[in-house]
Amino acid sequence: MQEISPSEPSSDQSTDQSSDSQKILVENNALLKAIYQSTEKTRKYIVFGKILNLVYLLLILVPLIWGYIVLAPRLNLVLSTYKDLLGL
Repeated sequence: MQEISPSEPSSDQSTDQSSDSQKILVENNALLKAIYQSTEKTRKYIVFGKILNLVYLLLILVPLIWGYIVLAPRLNLVLSTYKDLLGL
């Protein structure tokens, strides 16, 4: 019987493989750039959402704190006057 030895790849096959590898690398690079752009848009959207949530929180808390600081003494004055009128 005759033994079959594995043949060395020819230079044509190796250049085809390297050109295929280059094409795949270029395609992967383009896809990675597209994914990066999409990720950046998503990150900016999330940051904008966090900032907007902070603004909403401030729109609720600032008037409450201002009302407590400014209106509480005046409310006490009005209530004390009302108690005097009622005779309590």
